[in-house]
Amino acid sequence: ISGDRIVVGEIRGPEAVDVLQAMNTGHEGSMTTVHANSPVDLISRLETMLLMSGINLTPPSARRIIASSVDCIIHLERLNNGQRVISRVSEIINSSSRIGNSATLEVMDIFILENKDTKRDFIFTGYIPGFISKINKRGEEFDFKNL
Repeated sequence: ISGDRIVVGEIRGPEAVDVLQAMNTGHEGSMTTVHANSPVDLISRLETMLLMSGINLTPPSARRIIASSVDCIIHLERLNNGQRVISRVSEIINSSSRIGNSATLEVMDIFILENKDTKRDFIFTGYIPGFISKINKRGEEFDFKNL
């Protein structure tokens, strides 16, 4: 199969290796879902899935795969009334990419839903994500100044 995008309904275990490798090898714009309590917890969940794969990976190697494969996290939360809303849009960055073989990942929030009851206070945090350069190179302009 030669697709431009890969969409996987949910990853729960060792198949995370195949999904993240595909995302990291020319299938930009691909999507999947992972159940996690927060964007930070997502990193731990993905790392665990990669380490369960049977491939001989170290935790820093697993974190580097995550950082190079995942551009954007869209986190949903369930409100008290049962409705799901987008609560955060975040980016994963490898804050130690220049330090040997270690990998320290950070989650940088781009947008946060402040008042979940009214669902009207989705605010820009001021952080401009690194993946915006990829969007701009494709001729799409995303202007954070007007947010």
